[in-house]
Amino acid sequence: MRDLFKGMHQSQANYFSRPRELFEKLSLSQQPRILFITCCDARIDPNLITQTQPGEMLIIRNIGNIIPPYGATNSAEGAAIEYAIQTLGIIGGFKVGALSFPVCKCSPRKAEGRG
Repeated sequence: MRDLFKGMHQSQANYFSRPRELFEKLSLSQQPRILFITCCDARIDPNLITQTQPGEMLIIRNIGNIIPPYGATNSAEGAAIEYAIQTLGIIGGFKVGALSFPVCKCSPRKAEGRG
């Protein structure tokens, strides 16, 4: 546990001071472009494998990256997807695991406003 706290203090002292402008902007609001759904496997770092910066993706992580069908239950995953679409205006995303597919059922051309 000490190593965890030590790492957090080092991040605050070293990492966050470098891209200070980015983190100051993120402290005011978020405007991710992508909804990224993945498992909570500790070996996966969504920003690392997609080469994105903090704030570029809204990330949902859970066991087996399972999303219940709409209306089946009041789930945290469903609430996060609703927040992504209704509040943040995200129109597409990816579920990454054994299967990958767009969350929205529109073509990439439609998602970009060209279809």
